[in-house]
Amino acid sequence: DHLLPDYVKSQLGSLGLWFLGFGADRWEDRLLASAVLDVRRSKEPGNLVAPQLGRFEAAYWTSRGIQQHAYDLPDFVTRLEKASK
Repeated sequence: DHLLPDYVKSQLGSLGLWFLGFGADRWEDRLLASAVLDVRRSKEPGNLVAPQLGRFEAAYWTSRGIQQHAYDLPDFVTRLEKASK
């Protein structure tokens, strides 16, 4: 319940959430991701941008309702820049 400071919790309230290159292959990373996801009140699904995921990690993100996008970060940034023009 106290993994995240109140300020961080308030900032995550209703915002969309993107995990850019964040891996959840270690339990510490899953603990942090779960803490962040548990305080969100947004109905908008979260998103993950990562080049490749193992089966376990992909299953974790799916179980948390996170949409997965298989891009390298530089490729994702390039696509984002093109889309914003």
